[in-house]
Amino acid sequence: MIANQFANVSLAGTLTKPFGKIKAAAILITGSGAQDRDSTILGHKPFAVIADHLTKQGYAVLRLDDRGVGGSTGNPMTATSADFAEDINAAIDFLKQQTDIPRNKIGLIGHSEGGMIAPMVAAQRKDIAFMILLAGPGVKATELMIQQRFDIYAQAGIPRDRLIQSKAIDRQLYNAINALSSDQPFDQEITKLIEKSIRILDIGNEEERAIQANALKAQYSLPWFRYFFRYDPEEYLSKTKLPVLAVNGSLDIQIESKANLKGLEQLFKKYQYPDFEIVELDKLNHLFQKTETGSVDEYGLLRETFANNALMLMSNWLDKRFYAE
Repeated sequence: MIANQFANVSLAGTLTKPFGKIKAAAILITGSGAQDRDSTILGHKPFAVIADHLTKQGYAVLRLDDRGVGGSTGNPMTATSADFAEDINAAIDFLKQQTDIPRNKIGLIGHSEGGMIAPMVAAQRKDIAFMILLAGPGVKATELMIQQRFDIYAQAGIPRDRLIQSKAIDRQLYNAINALSSDQPFDQEITKLIEKSIRILDIGNEEERAIQANALKAQYSLPWFRYFFRYDPEEYLSKTKLPVLAVNGSLDIQIESKANLKGLEQLFKKYQYPDFEIVELDKLNHLFQKTETGSVDEYGLLRETFANNALMLMSNWLDKRFYAE
């Protein structure tokens, strides 16, 4: 168990170590939602696959149950990305106490929201060796969410003219939410914007749309969302210059590849990162599975858990920077 004494939270996880000398160590950081240490989703365990691959290549890998999941304590419903960043800080401190792990070769591998948390942690510390951002945000969270909703509903067959209208309303909505303090309740304007966004999409009958609007209002009211909407990657990437690998699948419709990779590349250049690599992997979805559509509905239907070329990209990138002494 790893203790986050600051939050009085205990984190359960698995630390895998290779035989022989350890080249470096990585902490895997899960995406949004309550995730176990394997990042289990729809029968797949991508973090177990990543950990197995990297451990066989000579790297120690630590993966954790999120707060309130599996063996970990804490309440995920009241936690924000900042709280999860504190959990990762505790995990780094834990690894630094392991006598067989090189203290100056501990890095972070974050997927989706984990690719947001990794820079948050790296901006706070001077002892992180590297970051690998798997489908990590490269634009402001509000823009990410606007594009994500547009792409998902477009794939569901919603007409483009409605999507364009909905996109404009969502921008108004997120700006209105961000104008409130984090503990300020939603006002009538925000409620009306949520209802308007749902109504324009014209999904279901009036009663079903009312249910959708209430669910979205409850979701956006959560502390996690209130914090997430304010996320700007520049705030954190401006404070570190770690070696970094940023990867997306070309068919990722949750964190759209081109816009987010471009955003990250611009920030790395702006802040003069001496060692960064940007890679778009063809025909991979948000979970880094080979796909023809990228559809969220397809995740559980695909046999592949995590594409081999994505695994090899990570280990080859690490091998260029770390070796067994």
